[in-house]
Amino acid sequence: MFFIVLTFGCTLSSAAQSTHLLTGKLTDSLSRPIPSATVFIVGMTKMTSTGKDGTFRFDGLQAGTYQLSVSMMGFAKHTETVILTEPVIDLKITLHPTDILLTEVIISSGGNKKDREENYKMFQKVFLGGSVNAKKCRILNPETLHLKFDKKADMLTAYADDLIIVENEALGYKVRYLLNNFSYHATQDHASFSGNSTFEELPGNDKQKGIWADARAKAYQGSLMQFFRGLYNSNAREEGFLIHQAYERVPVVGGGDDREYVNIDPNEIDLYTISKLGLDSLMRLQFTKLFITYAPKQAAKQRLLYVDARKKQVPITTNCTLMYLLTDGAMIDQKGDASGQHNFTIQGNMALRRVADQLPFEYYPAKPGQPTAKL
Repeated sequence: MFFIVLTFGCTLSSAAQSTHLLTGKLTDSLSRPIPSATVFIVGMTKMTSTGKDGTFRFDGLQAGTYQLSVSMMGFAKHTETVILTEPVIDLKITLHPTDILLTEVIISSGGNKKDREENYKMFQKVFLGGSVNAKKCRILNPETLHLKFDKKADMLTAYADDLIIVENEALGYKVRYLLNNFSYHATQDHASFSGNSTFEELPGNDKQKGIWADARAKAYQGSLMQFFRGLYNSNAREEGFLIHQAYERVPVVGGGDDREYVNIDPNEIDLYTISKLGLDSLMRLQFTKLFITYAPKQAAKQRLLYVDARKKQVPITTNCTLMYLLTDGAMIDQKGDASGQHNFTIQGNMALRRVADQLPFEYYPAKPGQPTAKL
């Protein structure tokens, strides 16, 4: 069973509709401007480069909290949270040189050509995923990746000295991914990677855009984004999700069934017990472990109530998701974005959706009667 640790960049938005301007300037430790640096808002289609004077700007933003990501060759990656409350916010950001010695050590461990090819295939499978969408994705700059496979630990690690550029011909996006860390334990089939992504629409004719719209709608169904939006809007069941409190795992007993099992409460959870909307238009989640199934047809039926609420033993399959909240709480916003890093560990269906299945936070599915969806 695949097991993955996911981290999320935060783009937390309030309900205010007025637009705001975010500007800034990048300098080095000697206060010299840094031109041509890449600056983007995590998980969205907003990306730019700094000018000769090191400045950048994003306009048309809603009030709220955003995560800004900055990268430049030779400098350490920089990410910071920005709260937009005033009409104009101006940032002063100082970038510091990378540890050249560490970079050289990582880059030098490449192995022979055959090893590199095998490591790259392994990285692609984990990073892009194994979905139909992944088959139509390609990494445009594989040379930026530096891979190392430790045979003793059976562990693949990856480092990228630039943004990883993925052309997703299935969903119609060019994705730029700033990789923070990546590790994959082959024997345990356990992956852990984190990073920040930004999206750009691919050009296409009306027919192609229609195909992309259908593919995006399918990618959205059962996604983590849809689930978090369902929690935020208190309509997760209407969105097709069945949510149960999960308890302890059940040891594998053999007998030809090598699936993992978990005990759950047979009754669906009441959303008000795990979520609370704050005055800042952010929703706080508080739970330990959830068992989530995306089953729209079943969710459309009347909810059942079990009087004898003894724990029920169910298998952990690729059709369901087991979600752990690792901290005391996590915040989500109306776009389905989660704030904070390393809040969740996810096993199952949602963990199998990788970079090839990602959508920008601007995406919303078409409502009945509408020909296309937004983004």
